Amino acid sequence: MEPNFFKMFILQQREGISSFDDLYQSEANPNTVEYIAGQLNISVSQGIVSGI
Repeated sequence: MEPNFFKMFILQQREGISSFDDLYQSEANPNTVEYIAGQLNISVSQGIVSGI
């Protein structure tokens, strides 16, 4: 069932979206990096350096 939700999300018609980068910029939460770093008890710069 989850793959169908993913397809529905990705294939949903959007105005002004012509690439995955556009999709990321319009749909991504800017606080995600801080949230993940907090969950892993690391700084944001540690996550960026280690590729997380």
